[in-house]
Amino acid sequence: MTVQFLYPFSSRKEFFQKMENFLCKGFLDDELSMTPLRYEGGATTNRLPAPEMYHLLGYPDEKIMSCLKHAHRLRVPVIYSPFDVTALVFDNMERYVSALHLNSKMEQKTIAKKKYKGKCIFIPNSLTTTQITTQAMMLQLRQLYFEVLELNRENLRKEIAAKVPQTDEALREICQQVLYAQLLIDRQRLTHQFLTDFSSYLVQTSYDEGKLQQLLQTLKIYNLMARLLQLMSETTQLSEGFMPISPLDDKTTKQIRLNLEK
Repeated sequence: MTVQFLYPFSSRKEFFQKMENFLCKGFLDDELSMTPLRYEGGATTNRLPAPEMYHLLGYPDEKIMSCLKHAHRLRVPVIYSPFDVTALVFDNMERYVSALHLNSKMEQKTIAKKKYKGKCIFIPNSLTTTQITTQAMMLQLRQLYFEVLELNRENLRKEIAAKVPQTDEALREICQQVLYAQLLIDRQRLTHQFLTDFSSYLVQTSYDEGKLQQLLQTLKIYNLMARLLQLMSETTQLSEGFMPISPLDDKTTKQIRLNLEK
């Protein structure tokens, strides 16, 4: 999992940087990659490839709000750590936050009065209190990251499934994979492994090609499927005998190919 930090260019910037560096050093393992975002006032935060999760430290300024909206469009989950009761002013921001991380009793009391309905968890900050050890804080934050990511994936599965009409299960699965591929492409996170797994499914599964073509047209993902087939022919040697439609190698295919992850 890749987690990227966001924090505003403010009077508390040094504290946020210290917190960022502290967490990055604490999560040095193969499963969790913490990526510092070198954000300065005026710099863009809509960087690709998108991480699998954002961790926002402190109340966002205008530039970071733009990033949160961009993350929402890409369905990237966001964990918000206010680190200050005055930062618990949500306005329209609540819709962009997947989980709220509180680290003080005062924050807990404040959020209780606001009747916050989203996912909320209390984890003290070992940099500012002796209530918790650094190891315990890291373990709890790690668990929070993976819980939020899994919840996000489950919500995505439901959201994508709801877009596909009720029909043969194999046809639904193929269309759902194409729709998910579009999200990965938008994030610049399409991988060789995804193409390998999708290719294997097409080879091993029986389905009505005519009905699939109609579904692809209905969902407006016909050309996307054709581009994926082109990439699968290159990376997995998928033959045309297992392709429901003809592959497409155009400018968009070339751009997807350039951004394809190993």
